[in-house]
Amino acid sequence: MPTILPILAGWLLTYALHSTVLLGLAWLILRTRRTDARTRDVLWKVAMVGGIVTASVQTALDLRPAGTVSLVAAAEPATPSQAADRSTQSKTAQIESGAEVAPPAGERSATTPVVSAPTTAAPSSTWFTPALTIVWVVLAAALLAWYLGRRLILVGRLGDRRVIADGDLPSVLGELRTAAGVRQRVRLTASQTIASPVALGRSEICLPAAALVELEPAEQRAMLAHELAHLVRHDPSWLVVACLIERAFFFQPLNRLAREGIQDAAEFLADEWAARRTGGVPLARALVKVAEWLQASPLGVPVAGFAEERSRLTSRVGRLLEPEAARGTGSGRVAVFASVGALAVMTTVAPGISGRAAAPAPSEPVTTELAAPLPVAPAEDPVASATPEASQPPRTEAIDAAREAGLAMPAGTAWADTAIVRALMGRLRDEDAGVRRAAADALGRIEHPMAIPALVAAIGDPDRDVRHAVVDALASFDGGVPAAPIRALLSDADTEIRQHAIEMLGEMQDRGAVGAITALASDADPEVRREVMYALGEIGDPASVAVLRRGLGDADADVRESALEALTEMDQPIDVAIVRTLLADPNPDTRHRALHLAADQKLKELAGPVAAMLDDDNPDVRQQALYALDEMEAPIAVGVIQRGLRDDNPDVRQTAIHIAGNRRMVAVAADMTARVADTSPDVRQTALHALHEMQAEIAPSVVVRALADDNADVRQTAAWVAGDLRLTAATDALVRLLDDGNGDVRESAAEALTEMRSDAARAALRRAMTHADPDVRRVAVEFFGEERNP
Repeated sequence: MPTILPILAGWLLTYALHSTVLLGLAWLILRTRRTDARTRDVLWKVAMVGGIVTASVQTALDLRPAGTVSLVAAAEPATPSQAADRSTQSKTAQIESGAEVAPPAGERSATTPVVSAPTTAAPSSTWFTPALTIVWVVLAAALLAWYLGRRLILVGRLGDRRVIADGDLPSVLGELRTAAGVRQRVRLTASQTIASPVALGRSEICLPAAALVELEPAEQRAMLAHELAHLVRHDPSWLVVACLIERAFFFQPLNRLAREGIQDAAEFLADEWAARRTGGVPLARALVKVAEWLQASPLGVPVAGFAEERSRLTSRVGRLLEPEAARGTGSGRVAVFASVGALAVMTTVAPGISGRAAAPAPSEPVTTELAAPLPVAPAEDPVASATPEASQPPRTEAIDAAREAGLAMPAGTAWADTAIVRALMGRLRDEDAGVRRAAADALGRIEHPMAIPALVAAIGDPDRDVRHAVVDALASFDGGVPAAPIRALLSDADTEIRQHAIEMLGEMQDRGAVGAITALASDADPEVRREVMYALGEIGDPASVAVLRRGLGDADADVRESALEALTEMDQPIDVAIVRTLLADPNPDTRHRALHLAADQKLKELAGPVAAMLDDDNPDVRQQALYALDEMEAPIAVGVIQRGLRDDNPDVRQTAIHIAGNRRMVAVAADMTARVADTSPDVRQTALHALHEMQAEIAPSVVVRALADDNADVRQTAAWVAGDLRLTAATDALVRLLDDGNGDVRESAAEALTEMRSDAARAALRRAMTHADPDVRRVAVEFFGEERNP
């Protein structure tokens, strides 16, 4: 058996023993003593790497502290008679050769070196050590390959990131680097595929695209400082090392606990680093906002992110909102010195497993088997007990809390972390208005029904921006928000809050608020009056019809348009005189909606004013005027259609063509034929199609010219018309279209040729049976199969 296999097996078993002791000791210290983040960071890193170091030093130097076990049996010691015979033979040979004979062992001086204590040897095995080593290599390689694959997937997901070169963020990052004395250059990028900022490699910060537009400047600065702290501390590299160790030594479950502890401490230390330079409150607000974007961890491997671990968000935000002196961390020097000492003691004193042969004993050898498997995990699950904050409240707790608040439970609700919701609800009473506003924004985005009572209680906040945020948050809930507190906002001094309240009550269709809403129909602010009209239309209470009709005469065009829209949605009849007035309204949207109303109510008596609107300066109004004349089934004069056909807007011309074709107005055929050469391809296609549908005479030259049009839709329509009319004059043009660049055109040309029944068409179709386009071949084959006299 190769020597390397037992040595490697011994190293693995030594690592298992040493790492269990170091990681277990670190967990016990952190479990029983209150420590700062820097101390936790040092202890976990030393414990995770320490087992590798001590096992490697013991194996390389062949150190064998008392209790060390050898996987390879010691050489059998010689019996006394064999030893005497060998001694005699040796002495005889030395005398004959003239060499000096060494004195007997009993006559040696006191300075003779003393042999170290014997090492206990395990029985030799022909399969144990190679099997152990091979299994570890295979499984470790598979897990490492899986991790590297996940890293490659992460790289692929971030393939869309772009360098941020414009705006204020690059200069802000430069200021942070200069102030912190960071010399390394940092690449700043943005990606659409991530929800949380991450520090990548040694010199890159990647931001989610949302962070560029949804965070305030102070929050962006705090976020950049946090990620810069990760790069300064080399946290991305440490996480990669920790992940590799966790997978390479998969048999040591405490490595996962250590990696999570390192990642957790890194976030707290980066928070501390950033808070000292940008303040705790902006960073806390940024954390809350970024956490809202995360429904689950968006990346497949642990990264040095900003808010990746939602379970720690509550404690992180709370810590950042504490006074600066209260959140300071220690230096960690004591932990460093203690850890180095522990590694030295572990290397020289802790027993291990040796893969080399044990030294022969001076007397009868004593063999000792491995008494029991090496301990690899404590009986209690340290992961669950070491991080109580990470445990998530059960879903039923959120449901019960919402039911206790008297809230309806929507089906399929994606429940958020109730610990975070409770923490954010508490921040609604924060002394800082910015924190209260951020908390309201967050609760509105999370949309957890448990937060509704807290938001309702915050409606009367003294700060205007906070009230805005609270109302916006309540508006985001689909249901469960009580109407009474919202009605109270109708008398708020702030115009926008009144407007939001009206909008919410309209969406609730709260008929109990109709009286208070209609009282605001004379509000000084036109935006409020406009919102009143929309809300009354959504509520649909007949008692509000009189107010809506008065709104038709409002001085503000948007209010008039909103009132008209509301009356239309409520199917309320409107006097012809009022509609006539609205047709001349200075607001084009109001004129447009009035045309809709005239068409819906089929007000034929307004045909004259509607036709006159073909001279309107708004093309949408002119187009709607044509539709209205058609829908109200009023007679349409040829002159009206001719004006539409000559309009400078292609949509108006196309609408006029549609109406003329549907009504078979042959009197305008010449004008429509001229439109086959229109500058708009849609108009050309519509004109050609309408002429054929109205059975107007079409000159063959018009169709042939259309078959050479630069638009594929026009060519396809022309081919259909040529085939339907059996225009043999178009045969050559159709044959050329068999090689058109558009497949639909080629198929339509082949089908048109089947209608010609001419020798030229038959010859072209015979050649088409070997055409490269299968649709063309199919048409040709079907033609000859169906033809009675081929």
